[in-house]
Amino acid sequence: MRFPATAGSRIDFGGRTHPLTAGMCALLPRGVTHAMRNLSEDPVHALRLSAPGGWERYIE
Repeated sequence: MRFPATAGSRIDFGGRTHPLTAGMCALLPRGVTHAMRNLSEDPVHALRLSAPGGWERYIE
């Protein structure tokens, strides 16, 4: 699950592009290929929640 804290991002999955604004969330099922992109000149900040745990081992 991703929660953008700022506007200007989008998430691509399932062959479609979905704009995300501040306060929206994207809930993706396990194993779905996706990409999150910044559409603005400003940095985008987001909170990512993953369950079950273990994501930290994947990115090390």
